[in-house]
Amino acid sequence: MSLLFTNQYLPKDYNLSFVFNKLKPNYTAKVVINLSKNINYSNDNTDDNKSFSITLNTAEIISISSVLKYSNRSYKLKAVTNKENESTKYFTDEIIEIDNDNITESTQFSLEISFIGSIRKILTYNDVTKGVFSTKYTDPSTGKSDLFLLSTHSQPHFARYIFPCLDIINWKCPISLTLTLDSQLSCVSNLPIESSNYISEASNKIVKFETSPPMSTSLFSFSIGNMEYIENIIELPVSMKSFPIRIYTMIGDSSRADYALSIVSSAIVQLEKKFNVNYPLPKLDIMAIPFLSDGGVENWSMIQVINDHILLPDWKVNDDQLTNLKKTIRDVLVHEIVHMYVGNLITFESYDHTWMNESFATFMSNTIINELFDHDNWYKIINNDLTNLKNNNMQFDTHPIFTSNVKSNRIHDTFPRNSYEKGIFVIRTLASLFVENFDQLNNENYDKFFLMIGDFIKINQFKSFKPIDLWNFLKSHEYNHLQYDIPTIMNSWIRTPGFPILSITKDESGKFKIEQHRCLDYPETDLSQVEDIPFQIPLLIKSVDDKLARQLMTDRTLIINDDTINDDFLFINANESAIANIIYPESVSNSIATNITKLNKVEQMQFFKTFGATIGSEYQTKDTIVSFFKAIKLIKKSNKVDKVAFSFALSILSNLHKSIATLSYFEDAKFYKKINLFVDELTNKYISQFEWENLDWSKLTTEELKLRNFILSLKYDNSSAQSIGLKLFKKVMHGPKDSVPVEILGSVFNIFAQTCNLKDYKEINKLVRNPGLVVKNILNGTDNDVQTAAINSLGFMKNTELIYKTLNFVTTNPDVKMIELALLGLRFQMSSFQELWKWYLSHYTVWYSKYARDSNSYQGLFFKHVTELALECAYYDPSLRREVEKFISSRHEDVKTWFEEAKDKYENIKLLNEANSELKNFLQ
Repeated sequence: MSLLFTNQYLPKDYNLSFVFNKLKPNYTAKVVINLSKNINYSNDNTDDNKSFSITLNTAEIISISSVLKYSNRSYKLKAVTNKENESTKYFTDEIIEIDNDNITESTQFSLEISFIGSIRKILTYNDVTKGVFSTKYTDPSTGKSDLFLLSTHSQPHFARYIFPCLDIINWKCPISLTLTLDSQLSCVSNLPIESSNYISEASNKIVKFETSPPMSTSLFSFSIGNMEYIENIIELPVSMKSFPIRIYTMIGDSSRADYALSIVSSAIVQLEKKFNVNYPLPKLDIMAIPFLSDGGVENWSMIQVINDHILLPDWKVNDDQLTNLKKTIRDVLVHEIVHMYVGNLITFESYDHTWMNESFATFMSNTIINELFDHDNWYKIINNDLTNLKNNNMQFDTHPIFTSNVKSNRIHDTFPRNSYEKGIFVIRTLASLFVENFDQLNNENYDKFFLMIGDFIKINQFKSFKPIDLWNFLKSHEYNHLQYDIPTIMNSWIRTPGFPILSITKDESGKFKIEQHRCLDYPETDLSQVEDIPFQIPLLIKSVDDKLARQLMTDRTLIINDDTINDDFLFINANESAIANIIYPESVSNSIATNITKLNKVEQMQFFKTFGATIGSEYQTKDTIVSFFKAIKLIKKSNKVDKVAFSFALSILSNLHKSIATLSYFEDAKFYKKINLFVDELTNKYISQFEWENLDWSKLTTEELKLRNFILSLKYDNSSAQSIGLKLFKKVMHGPKDSVPVEILGSVFNIFAQTCNLKDYKEINKLVRNPGLVVKNILNGTDNDVQTAAINSLGFMKNTELIYKTLNFVTTNPDVKMIELALLGLRFQMSSFQELWKWYLSHYTVWYSKYARDSNSYQGLFFKHVTELALECAYYDPSLRREVEKFISSRHEDVKTWFEEAKDKYENIKLLNEANSELKNFLQ
């Protein structure tokens, strides 16, 4: 049972004094704890009023003496330590008449404990930083490792390694701190320094810090050592006061913290403004330290972050590396300062709710970063993290967000990763309920929601709370104009595993009907074990005329009776505000495609991803493929569509085209021509809508360049692509410098390969061996980029003689890493499948013997990759299928496994071809 209930008395505050000597492996200290009666304590034993005992959390602490002071008398206490429970009981058998009913604020009633604590020496990243830890580091001016740094790590239950305390997250007390240390060292804690006095004869100083407001012991921290800092003093918009921000570093590193300081200075202003709550403490310090087990710790106003997550490098890095480093610094620091309010000023009462503590901090930090530093931040997160989250939550055994009785040995043990990641988007759904218009939605503006949270913080500051307390508060808040039942909605998403898939149809009266089921990856699902519990889904619906309609789906089906949503209905789940996959009927899909530019870029990507999530899955119908092709054709101005979203759409189109063409080549020559003609016409349209000539490629974004590459790669033998690609290939070969961007290099080579003769083949082969000949002509390219593009293009040769040459080239170089790239292009040349199979059979015995000797060698991996390709291609060809099956029957189990995988791919392609008859009608 918790010490909050078993102790008759509880700490009211802590007054701490530590003495440090950097040459000693431990420290001496004293804590004076004022006590109060525990109103939750219940015990019928009247003798408890005649003796005294209190149990505090301790670990690796030696109590030297303990004294109870009550009504101007002192009582020596005994101390018994329980190492297993990490606690010490302080008690006396002496009869003490404690008048529990008359203990007041003025009553002297305190516990004084003198103790010794240990200092952990940290030498490597594997050493655990808990309690008090120290390390030495190199002096940049002398080269000697004699500089000293000591710090503390209290979260989640490590304060007990620092001093005897009630180390429970939901018990908050003010803390006073005094440090005695070497006068040459600096020191920092949660609160500013109140006084500093030198002790000349000992070369020491005594530093006293201001007393904190009530806080959890898990947020307590201090650091001492050889440190330097940079500082910025800002004006806080709500507090209306000057506010100092410092970043402390090891000696010589402070110049690397400028970027971090600028991020925090901007973000803390935005944070205070969004909550409309005064920043709770008078300063903010951030410590950059060399070792920290959790990477970043949100000690109250003394945040600690490992060096690599806060300091820019003092060595040369490329632009991409620098961009990624800055992103990490932003993500970590803004996340941690959100905790200064949610987590520190108000605290979740149990580590069972750590998922929400962390999810909220990330949600809000993502929003601030999106507003201040990277306007595409949420877009990238939705495209990447939300997509991955959905993929991970489609299994029937996926767990819900909520967990109970979590482990708390380390903070990362207190929540499953999936709970944290899903929680971010569930909180985003909640915040979306309070947006007022599409401008706010499109800009990820959740200011109303943050003001509501701020109101909750004002009422509950310095207290602990449960999520249900917040849900009830939001439900009754004046901003909840539509009377959303927040507790019910949130309970649905927190307690129910997975996420829904929504199917849109029209009923007999012409009303839109939405039906929900749990979205599952059927091939691995035992449906009899699946609870298909309906979610509470708040839906934001966008119409053609930009009206925002709201519907709350509480059951399996929903009939939309909103008059603003009729035949002009456009888009459900606007801005992907809820976690869901959508299946649209063809008529709605056509309407969306026609009006695609009326969607924001999140919605454009969401629309294409509805197809990506459905095509090839158990949810695919014959209408799905046709609906996608119609939608693609209906998009008139592709150059006006978001570049990333349209690149994704073209990737679907490319995969569909290649899959359908592979089968129809062997089974329906007429249809094969039609599908190629369709893609050919689309390629012409897309190419004509973009600028290609006299273009300064360096001024285009990476996203724009990738889109152009997708367009060129749709059909390498397309006449428009050929016209552009051949001109660009000349620039690859002859310049000028930086005249072809690396993003389109592969497509340029593959286009050129389509019409290669023997002389051209030799030119490409030369670049395989010596890519440095032309690398200067490639914008942001490397030798490896040129070599990869050249090798890969060898498989796209259409000339029969050159295909033989490519096969021979691979045969003679099986030990060259990634040589199998030269064969990938043959996968899309169905006329070469028989030749590829004959070639594979002729070399099988030699290659397999090398694989058997060492399957992980280059040659072993080469055999695996080539076998997978050869089996896949040969199995598609009906004239080879029986021969392949006979060949496999007497082969090694590994080869049989790869064959089964090839058959699975074939079955998947057959699924994509089920709509061919309907697609034929469309392509007429």
